[in-house]
Amino acid sequence: MFNEQFYPHVRVTLLEKLFEEIKKDRNREAVKRDIIKRVIQCYVDMGLAGAKTMRVPNAGFIWHGDKKLDHYEAEFEQHFLTFSREEFEKKANLWLSTMNCPEYLNEADKA
Repeated sequence: MFNEQFYPHVRVTLLEKLFEEIKKDRNREAVKRDIIKRVIQCYVDMGLAGAKTMRVPNAGFIWHGDKKLDHYEAEFEQHFLTFSREEFEKKANLWLSTMNCPEYLNEADKA
């Protein structure tokens, strides 16, 4: 139900906000990593075949089913790899145009 009725309406915004948080994290800004992790896990969970919830003591509910990563790969991973490549290309080009070699290597090590 979530995949068919709700997700299509928030799909683009969710991905944009998730990438904003990942970018903040890469820039050493404070983020709530547990939320980033949970949202990414949702992409995996949406691909569970025959998914059912299970109650786990001290952990709440978890999804259980046969994992198919097609949804994760199509809806998150492909976009994430493109986002990452573009972001690091921009950073590398900026660094190359504003830094000398030792500064560039130092910045690349931090990234």
